[in-house]
Amino acid sequence: MARVFALFVIALLFVLAVVLVVWIGSLPARIARRRHHPQVDAINAMSWLGLLLTGGVGWGLALVWALIRYDSRPPAGSEARMPEEVGTKTSELESRIAKLEQLLANSADRESKA
Repeated sequence: MARVFALFVIALLFVLAVVLVVWIGSLPARIARRRHHPQVDAINAMSWLGLLLTGGVGWGLALVWALIRYDSRPPAGSEARMPEEVGTKTSELESRIAKLEQLLANSADRESKA
């Protein structure tokens, strides 16, 4: 009876180890998917290869890669130019809107005269 119990415990530990490895191996891909990362498949491949082939070094890099947010970072060197560009774009859009409003007013006048 003791042998059966020991085999049951060993099998349970083996199953738990496999579940733990699968959960840890897929963690960077799940994080990247949840954060809508553009390179989810590459992160998934790197996490599995890094976990199984490099003993966890590549997995750590995949985890860091999954946590990087590309949409929240402005391009390098654009911090100094950004307020000027926003002001220029805003004034351009305002002038285009004014022109469109004038065109609409002119077309409405023509239709009312006709």
